[in-house]
Amino acid sequence: EIAVATGSHAGEEYHHELVGRLLARGGLAPEHLLCGVHPPFSARERARRAAAGEEFSPLGNNCSGKHAGMLLLAQLLGAPLAGYLDAEHPVQRAIRRLLARFFDDELAASARAVDGCGVPTYSLPIEKIARGFARLHDDEFLRAAGLAEAAARLHGALEACTRAFSGEGRLPARFRAVLPARCHCKEGAEGSLAIWGPRGSLVVKCIDGNERGVRYLVPELLARRGWIDAAELARWRAADPPVVRNVAGREVGEIRVLLDGDRGGE
Repeated sequence: EIAVATGSHAGEEYHHELVGRLLARGGLAPEHLLCGVHPPFSARERARRAAAGEEFSPLGNNCSGKHAGMLLLAQLLGAPLAGYLDAEHPVQRAIRRLLARFFDDELAASARAVDGCGVPTYSLPIEKIARGFARLHDDEFLRAAGLAEAAARLHGALEACTRAFSGEGRLPARFRAVLPARCHCKEGAEGSLAIWGPRGSLVVKCIDGNERGVRYLVPELLARRGWIDAAELARWRAADPPVVRNVAGREVGEIRVLLDGDRGGE
């Protein structure tokens, strides 16, 4: 439940059931979710529902676990369920206070936008985002913030329940087998991804919003930073070959990663 409340899942039947049980803890129902409805990211679940003639549900929204967590937080705070997505609702103020502490930023209203699932989101320099994720493994920071136990529970949940956190086709599930020990991965909208662990953090944002660049850039960066060795990089590439195929399945090109300095600074 902690994992699904933290993740961006694939909308598998398993996720529907898990989020449903999480809502039931507070006597809540899918109708309380304000995240909206979209087809599950899981190709198998989309096909199964189409074959069965089943409608899509807000439980299958990739953010439904987070929204269920927000509803339960509203109950714990004694706040109304209505309007839990409003920026000044007690739930969102609590989230903003915690984010401000991790990111060393006041998260001004002028930097606020709205995520695809409806929650307030904030524009931040990528360096601050990376520092915030690194602090999830900063024992001194976590102890001072009174969050050491919470961070340990979170990481334990992500290690034990990657499927709940992610799922079919999602990058954290695909990367799990090749990430260094105790490293975790979280994807976001528009080609953004964060990896964090005992050695620090790595945050990537693709300007064009396409995740394909993330899939091939991240292992290259991890290898150059010494987080993975050559054998692990080769295993990563074998799991997701950097080839381009046309609609007939024929190989027509390859994907290459070029970093500053690879071509004399070009």
